[in-house]
Amino acid sequence: MLESIQALLDPADRDVRLLLDEERAASAKRQYFRTLHTQDVPLLRLAGLTLLAGCVIVDASIGARAPSFPLPVQILIGTLALYGFVSWFLLRAYYRHVDTRRTPIDFPVVVQAFDLFACLAAVHLTGGSQSWLFFTLFFHVSDHANTTTTRVAFFAVMTCASYAGYLFVLRMLDVPVSWPIEAAKLVTMAAFSVYIYLITRPAQRHRQRMAATVRYARSLAAMVQEQERELDAAKQTARLATRGQREMLTNVLHELPPRLRTINAMHDVLLESSLAPRTLDTVKQAHAASTRLMEAMDDVLLISRLDAGLEPCTMLPYRTLAPLLEAFDLFRPIAETRGIKLRWQIDPRLPSLSVGDPSRIRYILVKVLDNAVKYNEPGGRVDVRVVYDQVAEMVRVEVEDTGVGLTETYRRRVFDPFFQANRDLRDQIKEGSGLGLTIAKRMVELIGGEIGVVSEPRRGSTFWFTYGALAYEGAAEDFMTLQGPEDERFVVQPRDLEEAVWLPPRRVPAASRDDLLGPVLVGDDNLYHLIIASRLLEHVGYKADCCQSGSQVLARLATRPYRLLLLDCHMPIEDGFVITAMIRERWPHTHPVVIGTTALDVETARPLAARAGMTACIRKPHTLAEVREVLARWYPKDGA
Repeated sequence: MLESIQALLDPADRDVRLLLDEERAASAKRQYFRTLHTQDVPLLRLAGLTLLAGCVIVDASIGARAPSFPLPVQILIGTLALYGFVSWFLLRAYYRHVDTRRTPIDFPVVVQAFDLFACLAAVHLTGGSQSWLFFTLFFHVSDHANTTTTRVAFFAVMTCASYAGYLFVLRMLDVPVSWPIEAAKLVTMAAFSVYIYLITRPAQRHRQRMAATVRYARSLAAMVQEQERELDAAKQTARLATRGQREMLTNVLHELPPRLRTINAMHDVLLESSLAPRTLDTVKQAHAASTRLMEAMDDVLLISRLDAGLEPCTMLPYRTLAPLLEAFDLFRPIAETRGIKLRWQIDPRLPSLSVGDPSRIRYILVKVLDNAVKYNEPGGRVDVRVVYDQVAEMVRVEVEDTGVGLTETYRRRVFDPFFQANRDLRDQIKEGSGLGLTIAKRMVELIGGEIGVVSEPRRGSTFWFTYGALAYEGAAEDFMTLQGPEDERFVVQPRDLEEAVWLPPRRVPAASRDDLLGPVLVGDDNLYHLIIASRLLEHVGYKADCCQSGSQVLARLATRPYRLLLLDCHMPIEDGFVITAMIRERWPHTHPVVIGTTALDVETARPLAARAGMTACIRKPHTLAEVREVLARWYPKDGA
């Protein structure tokens, strides 16, 4: 605020800028008076004394008959010169070694008072009471007209008293004096002093008002600075409180999703059990509610991480169609259930392998498809078009639906947080947190693309987004694919919207506890997660051998071979990454397939898992669908 006030002042006026800073103003004032009394005033006094000596010389030359000046004149000139230089050096020494703030004596005033005696000496040598240099006495009063009335009164009294004393000395020496004329001179001198005193008073009052204004401005500036300090302290307190609340909320959001995933996994097991119809319906409702709650919390946690810059973009080689088809696979059964026809069309120029962030691409398409399916009517249609620009190496994905559409107002706000258009329809569907499209927009910007929407009311909407897809020049075997082995859906072929053919995902039928396959080795320091994993594995027909440390995992592998290992990435002492490297080193040809598990961000853990030699990385606690998918890919029953 102080800088803002100073910015309003004239930038060239440094003296005015210093007024608001009391310490700097006092320092500048001391420096000003030091310069004034050690440089400016001494030069003026030297000029004045030189002029006075010149007047004495002129008077002596006019009245002298001999070419040489009288000895008293010579002595006066020498005395004036010596006095001028000595007083100058004394003033410089005074301001160099004396703290003027603590001494009660104003040495420059004392020096200027002694100047009166130099003037009286000049008056005496040029005729005494008849001297024409009498007027120089007035200068000692007028010189102080720009100071204070006290100083003017002091020099007025000093001037009149010194001249009256001089006349008294002349009378004592029997020098003739015309008292009426001298009295008139004294009266004139006194009247002149009173005039100088009177004209000094308004200037002094003006300076006093200016000083009061400056003091008031300084008090305001000090008040503003104090308020700024209090505001900064309040901001810091609020920032700490907000940080504490954010950390608490983050911890809660990190703790709740694993618990909800466990609930969902147990619901999945119950849904495939022999339950009474009423109980089965209750479990379905609980499963749906916990799923929606988990999705909402995942969205809140994700957008908070995006706002905090904790979701960096990861550049990995991947199969170009894999993230798009996985998102399509997710919504195909949902669309069929709601009577919506889901179609797709892919540009044949799309490269088979690309470099980018497949998890972000998959997430963006999931959110856009979720919006298109959610706000569509039964019997509607959702078309997905994937277009590739070979020159710019950019992919454009368009999702066109036949839903209710958006007005101009809704189009401008559709990507705002917690905004949901078509609220009446949303209330009927009872889904969504209002963050899906906001997160999609943030992620598109994170991977360097753009997102937008074209829509008209009652005529549907077309959401589109773009992202970079740099063609990968190497072979598919040169990197660990995050989408599993290649199948025919990952090979780009020209297909029409009406001719889309999909391969259903492989599933393993449930088995009884007496016909279990395996075993599958599970390593996790958390007993709770071990119990959940073993229950899920037994439900789908596999035995589970559980270990709570990396050393136990290595000991089990030394006693018997395992085809599949579910290994916690973040175990204490030796984490899953270190254990995986040790397994590959000890059993380079017979090591099991290692699937990393983590309760943290899967996308962050996947590159670390790939470098450690893990085949894949999944989230824990696992869901029943995830366990079945892992087993179908890396431990199918037909190959047991």
